[in-house]
Amino acid sequence: MKPLASRVFCALLLSPIALLAGNSDRYRPMPMGVSGAPANVSYAGTIGALLTDGTKDYILSTASVLSDHGRLQLGSPIVQPAPTDGGHSPADVVARLTAAVVASPGGASPPGADAAMAEVVLPAGQVDAGLLLHDGHRLVLRSSLTLPVRGLRVEKAGRTSGVTTGVVSATGITLQICYRWPCDRYETLQNLFEVDPPAGAGAGHFAAPGDAGSVVFSQGSRVPIGLLVAFDSRGAGYAASLSDVLGELAKVSGRPLQIVGEDGRASRAVQHAAAGAGALHRDSGLAAPLLSERDAMIEELMRDCPACGVQGVGIGDTIHDGGPMPAIVVYAADPTAVDALPSTSPHGTPVRVIVTGAVQSAAASAASEAEER
Repeated sequence: MKPLASRVFCALLLSPIALLAGNSDRYRPMPMGVSGAPANVSYAGTIGALLTDGTKDYILSTASVLSDHGRLQLGSPIVQPAPTDGGHSPADVVARLTAAVVASPGGASPPGADAAMAEVVLPAGQVDAGLLLHDGHRLVLRSSLTLPVRGLRVEKAGRTSGVTTGVVSATGITLQICYRWPCDRYETLQNLFEVDPPAGAGAGHFAAPGDAGSVVFSQGSRVPIGLLVAFDSRGAGYAASLSDVLGELAKVSGRPLQIVGEDGRASRAVQHAAAGAGALHRDSGLAAPLLSERDAMIEELMRDCPACGVQGVGIGDTIHDGGPMPAIVVYAADPTAVDALPSTSPHGTPVRVIVTGAVQSAAASAASEAEER
């Protein structure tokens, strides 16, 4: 079995040696879902959405993208496209870092961690709240939020893979994520949800390196749901609830926030986020006994047994008697760990083990990428 450090999920940053195509060009007016990063860094991420506090506008992405995982000072310039895609300062500066909620090394971070925002400095008329689509058209999201529900079909627009679709397959996930290679540290994020790629041969991935910061939204209704933070080798994506994200950013910035969207800038979504709606989301739609069993499994398999090879636990579904039923979902990268894991929880709830395969940090060195291939 590989050591724990190599069995964690990837942060969705793109290193300069992984040259992939997507929404990576320079765009003016600047839409959302495109390449962006601080000036003078060696990675690329995604500018996910446009936020407002009613007076000023901000771009939204992950803290790993906009703040270099908390290493940069407030006021640091953000360029579009990212430096690895040809962006330069000062010509391509679009925003300046305003606030970041950085994941805590080693311990569990609050729901909504790994999020950041930067105040837009482009002239009026040079920012477009719409997401960039493959055909060059823009898709405007709604400003109200909704919660992730298992079985919900969703989409996202990202720097690397553009617009992709998937299905929410698990919620309430506690997950260890590696942000640097070789992985000498990891962060544990809480209350994430998983999005699986569409089923079928050739369906592709939902997320890829460079897509960090993409906003996940409901297909058809265009209501924002989450902020993409990680992916695994199957192409599944992992996102934080936007209720949690905007709530945490509102706390650290002292500003009520909402997404700039089609249904205006009404105060309801702002109050929802600022009031800490994450607590409602974490319990919404999940029976208390199931939440207790999940928490017990997190304690048993992640905190008390680092040698068990488990990097995540959440709530999903399994097939029983021809139909779906709730299950505790356990995430393990190493197939050899599966046989040692329980098939049911202590209270008899089925346990579904997902083998993610070998993963690596998307900000890997050339040597580590060659090793993982």
